[in-house]
Amino acid sequence: LHLLLILFLTTQTTLSSSTSNSSTQSLLLIYQLILSIFKEVKLDGLRGNLTIDTAGVSNLDFLIKALVKPRKDTVSNPLEFNFSNIRIVNSQFALNNLRKPGRKDSSVFDANRLLFRDINTKISVSYFRADSLATTIHSFSAVEKSGLRIDNLSTSLTGLKTGFRFSELKIKLPNSSIVLDSVRMEYDSIACMRDIMNKVK
Repeated sequence: LHLLLILFLTTQTTLSSSTSNSSTQSLLLIYQLILSIFKEVKLDGLRGNLTIDTAGVSNLDFLIKALVKPRKDTVSNPLEFNFSNIRIVNSQFALNNLRKPGRKDSSVFDANRLLFRDINTKISVSYFRADSLATTIHSFSAVEKSGLRIDNLSTSLTGLKTGFRFSELKIKLPNSSIVLDSVRMEYDSIACMRDIMNKVK
């Protein structure tokens, strides 16, 4: 599972459409089988990376394309699963949007050059299929390279096909707390995730 998530987050090679669909369908099937067997997973030292090149192509495009345009010869998979507990500890996540220049001062928050370290989170997935997701983030903490520190974040998240809804979003920072009843992230289709900066509201 650790290796599979790394493949999803760090693959940066360009795949042909047939190879991409076939590989992604196989990975998703393996992922679903693993999740249907194990009810708890702990990932220690996970390294995630999302890169958007100067043409606007990200290293997750192959996965998004496969979700938007599934293979015609693929039989619909009714498999669904839930997890009582997913823990990610001592991990990090980087986002690099190469379409925008990075800030020279690394102590200033830069949404196009994110690097979160010391990620620790506990998540429960109640329901997950190809077009729908229901999950609860019980706790999330991390430190961004600019110095921004998230002591804790918790929320319930539902959606997937045309957007997400975050219920009871609570964020605890060192000197402040933010509580929002509901936050929505909307888009026309999953394909809009390929241009999240401009097509997701």
